Amino acid sequence: MTGFLTATPGNITDVRQIAKDIVQFSKDYNIEMMAYDSAHSTELVRMLDEEGYDMSRWVQHSQQALKMNSPCQELLRRVLRHELEHDSNPVERWQISNLVWAVNPGNGFVRPDKRRNREKVDFCSALIMAISVAADAPPPPPAFWTVSSSE
Repeated sequence: MTGFLTATPGNITDVRQIAKDIVQFSKDYNIEMMAYDSAHSTELVRMLDEEGYDMSRWVQHSQQALKMNSPCQELLRRVLRHELEHDSNPVERWQISNLVWAVNPGNGFVRPDKRRNREKVDFCSALIMAISVAADAPPPPPAFWTVSSSE
């Protein structure tokens, strides 16, 4: 079981390696948009900027309950409808098993609870932010022509 997680030396997050990986993934895949939590990514954004990385497709996304509630509800709907598929990634499965909701008692808004530091939920937060960004994205332009198959 290899390739699901990249280990780096030391006991802290290697932000420079993450920046290099993002640059490489952007070359390998057609990344249309990427959400990031501006409260915790200043160093990463700075490093990508230094590399001349095009940040035009990056969208700042708060992880506060007000911004996270709607996409969390959408994730729950998709899970209950069995609309999500995954590639049996053991890291994703582990993080999803760690997911606990923080519920605001005043308004009932939910977001991933990150208070248990050892039990990571970064994949869950990224998935929820991706759902949010996709929902907020402008619709594609209308097609000027349609292609029909000849029968």
